[in-house]
Amino acid sequence: MASAFPEKSSTPRLLSRERLKSFSLLPSRFLKEKFLNVKKKVSNGVSFLPRIGPFLPMSGTNEKLPSVLQKQSLFQVSPPELVFENFATQEVSEMVLSLVNKDKNYCHELVCLTARERIVVPIRAIGARAILHFPDQLDFSECPVKYSTQKTLLVHNIGNLAADYQLSTQSPFSVVPARGTLGAGDTMQVTVEFHPLTIGDHSGSLAVCCNTGEKSIQTNLHGEAVDANIGLSTYSVKIGKTFINTSNYTTMFIENRSNITAHFQWKTFPTEEDENEEKRRQCCLLQPLKEVPPDNFIEEEDTEQEEGSSEDHTALLSYMVQEEMEKVQEDPMLFSDDIFSIEPMEGEIKPNCSAEIKVTFKPLEALGYLSVAYCSISGRESRLPLRLRGQGQGPLVELSCRALNLGNIFVNTTYVCEVTLMNHGAIDAPFTYIHTTANVGYCFKFAPEEGIIAPGGIQTIQISFNATVAGRFEEEFQFSVAGSPTSAILTIKGRVSEPEPTLHFNVNELDFGDISFGFPSTKTCRLTNPSPVPLSFKLRMSDDGTQPAVSSFDQIRNDSDPSWTEGIHFYVEPREFTMNPRQGTIPPQGHQDIEVTLCSNTVMEFYRTMLVDLEGFGSGVASLSITARCLVPELRVYPHMLLYDECRLKVPYERKFLVVNDTHLPGCYGLVPQKRMEDTPVFYSSPQPCGIVQPHSIAEIPVVLEVQTLGEHRTSVVIGVFGDERNPRSVVLQSTGRLADIYPVPRLIEFGRIPALQPNSQTFTLFNEGLVPRDFRIETVCKPHCYIIEPREGVIPTRGKIPVTITATLDDTGLVADTVQLFIGNSLWTTFMLVAVGTGTKIVTDKPFVPELSLGCQFRYEHYSPKFKPQPPKEKRTSLGYSAFQMRRFKIRNGEEPATALRESWDPAQPLGAEAFSILPQSGVLQPGERQQVSFTFSGHLNTTASVTALCHVEGGPTYEVGLTGEASHLSYSLSQREINCGFQMFNNLHHSTVTLANTGKIEFKWMLNLSIAEQHLPGVFVVNPTIGSIAPGGKQVLKFFYMPGVPGAFSRTFQLKVGGLDPENICLKGEAFFPMISVNLPWNIEGNEKYEQLMKHLQQYSQGNKSVEQKKTQTPRTQILKMENVKPRVPDSGIVPNTQLQIKMVTMLIEEAALELQEMLISHLPNSFPDKELCQSLVKVELPEYVLDMGTVRKGYTERRTLMITNPGRMPVSFQVDVSALQGTGFRVNLDQIQSLPHRHTIMLEVCFESAHRSRGDVDVLLPIEVAKGPTYNIRLRATVLELSLHLSGQGLEARLEFSPPALKMGWTPQWR
Repeated sequence: MASAFPEKSSTPRLLSRERLKSFSLLPSRFLKEKFLNVKKKVSNGVSFLPRIGPFLPMSGTNEKLPSVLQKQSLFQVSPPELVFENFATQEVSEMVLSLVNKDKNYCHELVCLTARERIVVPIRAIGARAILHFPDQLDFSECPVKYSTQKTLLVHNIGNLAADYQLSTQSPFSVVPARGTLGAGDTMQVTVEFHPLTIGDHSGSLAVCCNTGEKSIQTNLHGEAVDANIGLSTYSVKIGKTFINTSNYTTMFIENRSNITAHFQWKTFPTEEDENEEKRRQCCLLQPLKEVPPDNFIEEEDTEQEEGSSEDHTALLSYMVQEEMEKVQEDPMLFSDDIFSIEPMEGEIKPNCSAEIKVTFKPLEALGYLSVAYCSISGRESRLPLRLRGQGQGPLVELSCRALNLGNIFVNTTYVCEVTLMNHGAIDAPFTYIHTTANVGYCFKFAPEEGIIAPGGIQTIQISFNATVAGRFEEEFQFSVAGSPTSAILTIKGRVSEPEPTLHFNVNELDFGDISFGFPSTKTCRLTNPSPVPLSFKLRMSDDGTQPAVSSFDQIRNDSDPSWTEGIHFYVEPREFTMNPRQGTIPPQGHQDIEVTLCSNTVMEFYRTMLVDLEGFGSGVASLSITARCLVPELRVYPHMLLYDECRLKVPYERKFLVVNDTHLPGCYGLVPQKRMEDTPVFYSSPQPCGIVQPHSIAEIPVVLEVQTLGEHRTSVVIGVFGDERNPRSVVLQSTGRLADIYPVPRLIEFGRIPALQPNSQTFTLFNEGLVPRDFRIETVCKPHCYIIEPREGVIPTRGKIPVTITATLDDTGLVADTVQLFIGNSLWTTFMLVAVGTGTKIVTDKPFVPELSLGCQFRYEHYSPKFKPQPPKEKRTSLGYSAFQMRRFKIRNGEEPATALRESWDPAQPLGAEAFSILPQSGVLQPGERQQVSFTFSGHLNTTASVTALCHVEGGPTYEVGLTGEASHLSYSLSQREINCGFQMFNNLHHSTVTLANTGKIEFKWMLNLSIAEQHLPGVFVVNPTIGSIAPGGKQVLKFFYMPGVPGAFSRTFQLKVGGLDPENICLKGEAFFPMISVNLPWNIEGNEKYEQLMKHLQQYSQGNKSVEQKKTQTPRTQILKMENVKPRVPDSGIVPNTQLQIKMVTMLIEEAALELQEMLISHLPNSFPDKELCQSLVKVELPEYVLDMGTVRKGYTERRTLMITNPGRMPVSFQVDVSALQGTGFRVNLDQIQSLPHRHTIMLEVCFESAHRSRGDVDVLLPIEVAKGPTYNIRLRATVLELSLHLSGQGLEARLEFSPPALKMGWTPQWR
């Protein structure tokens, strides 16, 4: 600032100036100093006098005044010297002293010297300044640790200068804003935050520095950090056994009972120092990468000169390392573990709330796992530890039985049995068989040796044992399971001894019945090896020859074989029996199917024996009787004389013999070839001389004849029957050799198989090779009414030909033959044959359709049906000719119809086929704009097709043509199956099967399918859908059969299918129904239950009635599983049912009785819906009698054990659960609670223990339920009596005696091994 004083004023001689010391003041003291000036003090009555002291010569003092250069002077005085002149004693003299300050807040002393005194006058210079108003102390009192607590101050600048301030404090305190400017008289908010990291008292100061350059003021800060009421609901989490590679979880809570919002994080380390140490360790691991010497980059320098030097790589590497280190520093180090995981890892919890934490456990091995997670949370100084425990569970694989007793095994005999590996766990179980060669371990083979068992699944292990030495053995075999620390161990023991072989057939004899000569016939039998060793066998037939027999199939290949007439010539006896296989080896308890083929070349009755020889053991150890009768069928040849009539020389003519077989056996025939010589007049041969005629059928032998000389010839032909060489069939070929000029071709007219009463035509040709035309006439001999010949007569032109058509309408079925006579002029010229086989029916009507069918006068639109009576045809009747198939034209009209109407009429007249069509109405009148529906109906004969044109005549108008085509065919269909084999099914489950009905014909048909009326009252639900419909040609319909057997046992239902007018056909549905069940080797107690007692009485009577039958049955040895011995209880009292088979039958009857009671409810919903699952399941929820296991008397402190066998006697695997909760606090306990998929006829052991130590004296009675999945509940009544023995001394003197209490012990039911 400008000064009014001279610039070159000398420094005062008597003045000294000091800068105020830099130390802090409390805000209140600072204000006090700055605001109370001297004038104010004077006004307050305070006297301020200068300090007066003795005179001190300047030269004798040690005070050194500061030497301040002129240019450095911060304070100037004007005038530089005060001289008071002419002042009087005791008076006040005044002078003006001007002070100019170039800085702020300075103090000086004005020293006045007299001869005797030294007077010091203090001078203070205070300039304009900014003064911020802060409190002396800020107390945060109690605050949560690791939590930010804030307090806000309202700061006022009470000075007269703007304040450039700077605020500072120390941890755990902080202030915002830390610097800024506050104008004079203005206010602002300053936030002071207290964030302690440790509990306890914390002190600090808030320093306020302004731009005055003088000492700062400080506000004392104080706070106390305490732990908030925040914690974990538990500090240890234990997760139950968890299968490896699966996850399990549990939950816990972080509970915030404080009034702050707490932020939490799950950490790996217990303290922040440990985290920092880990970060330093990771950074140290990165540090060597940062110091890689440049030498390592020499090779890269040579190859990357264009891209940069090694220094560039070093810089890049350093940068990458720096980035990685920054990532390490920024890592929050949250909890991380391969086995345990926590969700959420961090979050906030509002006051008086809690956060649910999910702890997930995913073990990798079957081990116990332990880990600790630390919860860093606001309000708590230390991180809260959460101990995590979990047990990894490997696959739970058990053997169906841990020990197998193979019993007596034979040397060099392969014994096969099975055990089951059961996976009771929830994960796949890979298993591997561990090979062993100890003792006889090398004799065992296991298949499969490895595999994977699905959760809840089973794996059947086939065990093959073939011992080479005799003796007893006991071996242990292990199956290791991946992920399980223990192996499944199977103990197998038994005894090996020498075998005793036996064989037997499944039938007592093989009866071939009647067989045809030379035709092989095969029967099958089974040879069974019940012994436990493989047996090699050879079969031989008693009294059988060695030369192979000749079969008919071989015989027909050679028509020149002399055996046709001389019989078969054998040098030795023929070998007529063939066994296949003739030898082989049958495995232990196996079988071999034997095919025995008899091809007899001897007409006789056979009584033979098939013998079995065993290699190494003997001959004829088993035998089988064989009986048969060999016959030669009686074959007839027709005709006995085959007419060829006139034959032109050396021209081949063919005719056919018919071989008729009316027997039930096939026959073999052969035309014996002709032995020709030079003068043989007639040559004959056959393209098919030999053949086989099936039972009840006809075969043909074509014979080609060539006449060599003129004249009539009768040629004998021999047709042999294989096996009947003594009775050959002799027939004659009759022919006439001539140089004929008139002849028919062919000379044998064959119609083949034609339907009776329906016309069929064949054509032949008459040739005239003469020089003149000839008149002819043709007639039939036997049944002229059955044949129409066109032309019947006429003229054959010179060297010409006439085609002739013969239409046959047979009046009978079977073989029909007739002779056709050809007359030339009035003379019989020649004859030839006509042959046909009539098929179908031979019924005609009593009224002829021709020449006309008169319907008489009928009303229009009124249906009239003429009636005819079917009857067999007479021997002589008029033949149905062409006119039988003609229709006459007619019109039906009303002449009184209005002339304006349109008249129309239909005319279906056509040459053929029109009789199959009908048109209604055939005439009528149509008004203008009117429509008329016309119905066309086709009714044809079977397998006929008709096509006609219907004409619609309009009076006064055109004629319209409508083409009509129809085809008549029979109904035909096919079924995909006629018998539905349902197999084994749950009796109370709904099942379904399908059958496809297909229309294989050409006509659409309607069908209907229903359950047989006789079976509709039977129990169960049997429904088919749909039950009615129609199927177009080539179409299909899927029939869905829904069924629930309803009761246990075999079931069979028949559904009747009706297709069109065909006879009904049956579709059979059958199977066997079962339900899950178990049996326990304990007796039942049914005493007092009248229902059970009556039922058991009925079963016992039935059992006694069938006792003799049951004793004859033998049990087939089983190699697939090992049967456990039944338990034999002691003789029961009345009301006790010890027989397991009776128990099973009784359970079945109770289930059946309950199901029959609910039958009405089962079918009440049909056909709209099926019974619901709850109703179906109720069928097996029946009350069964209780099993009884009485432990008897047990002394207190002792433990009794009983081992029970639970067997699955049903058809399918069964699962059940033992309700062990019923045993709590009773002293009883069992060693299992749940079994999955116990196979058929398998047994599992149940150990029942009773511990009396904590039971009071007296009886213990508890009911143990066993719930069978989808089956009934079985109850075992467990009983025991706890006894405390006490000893009493009674009597006096020599008569003293001992007495026990109680005096008697009760013994309970115990299973005994048979």
